[in-house]
Amino acid sequence: MKKDQIAAMILGSHEVQEMLYINRSRLAALVTEGKLKPVKVLKNEKLFYLPEVESFKKELLKDTRSNIYKMEGLKHAE
Repeated sequence: MKKDQIAAMILGSHEVQEMLYINRSRLAALVTEGKLKPVKVLKNEKLFYLPEVESFKKELLKDTRSNIYKMEGLKHAE
């Protein structure tokens, strides 16, 4: 795999927050709970593997109580 292909598979904390419709503290809680695992922890940033985040997002979409379920539902209604 080339560097640019690998880079496309890595997300920063902010990108994960936007993708999952969560705030920074919720992301930190998910990491602490072991539900999301960063591939690299830097001083002010955590990096995540895109397929793992997408898989977690699919699980959240099954939960009708989650914000992502509500937000994705709104997108499809438009």
